[in-house]
Amino acid sequence: MYENLASFYDSFTDDLDREKEARFLESVFLRFGNAGLRAVAEKNMSCGDPASVNDPMSGNDADPADNADPEAERLNGEDIDASTLVIDVGCGTGDLSVIMSRRGYDVTGLDVSAEMLEIASQKAESSGEKVLWLCQDMCEMDTYGSYAAMFCLTDGVNHILGKDRLRGFFSNARNFIDPGGLLIFDFLPPRYFKRIAREGILCDTREEGCCVWWGSFRRGVIDYEIDCFVASKDSPGDYKRYCDSVSERGWTLRLIKRLLRECGFSILSCGRFDEGKTASVNGTADASEETASSSRGLGERIKTGRLFVVARRR
Repeated sequence: MYENLASFYDSFTDDLDREKEARFLESVFLRFGNAGLRAVAEKNMSCGDPASVNDPMSGNDADPADNADPEAERLNGEDIDASTLVIDVGCGTGDLSVIMSRRGYDVTGLDVSAEMLEIASQKAESSGEKVLWLCQDMCEMDTYGSYAAMFCLTDGVNHILGKDRLRGFFSNARNFIDPGGLLIFDFLPPRYFKRIAREGILCDTREEGCCVWWGSFRRGVIDYEIDCFVASKDSPGDYKRYCDSVSERGWTLRLIKRLLRECGFSILSCGRFDEGKTASVNGTADASEETASSSRGLGERIKTGRLFVVARRR
């Protein structure tokens, strides 16, 4: 996945604010994390990098029973060790993993793409951060240990195409999360991918080149074809073409909730959060409830309906 685009993936996803995502995660840690996660987040706040202590997601879409689970609230980290081990599942080129390491967490980054992880490793080395990198399928992960928090952002869950595999991911994730630990992820609904398919050919033009992609939507799955034309460093005026294919499935909140509960999780919160540097549609500011944000499809700003879920392992 993204093997042919790995070397310039960052250039076409630079509208995502990874520092903002890190602060979002820390706001979750402050509210729901164990003693270790809270201590690191509080230390970062005291250093002048505040994370909101309020609910980090607006427009809460969880039903009242989800947010009032007494057992989930009781397991707030006081009864388990103060681990600061976290794992970034579907870490891609590693920006968020490196940032979380720099903020004081013990980080593992996991991705199925060796090409992506090679770039991630170079970033960690150049910044002096120690991150453990694992090249594994997220649905078949074996991390040899457990974590206080597992997070999977930027629609990684949508790359899981079958319901049984999604259930398998949640079930397997539970095996590698501490009792009372957190699973934090986002996902996009089917209507987003239907809209992408209706848009036809999409284009993102940058100084270094151009990325063109389009998708066909069938039975809940969109199949993207992506072509990137990148300026040659050795021959001005020439461009190299890179092609890749990616598939994603839209998931419904109802199904996500049901599978999480079946796999041993309690839902603490679910809502929306704008992870982008800007919030605009066709260059116009958009302040609607469905905040404009980008998909992993390389930067198009449209209303996504993306939901972020915080769940606790029972």
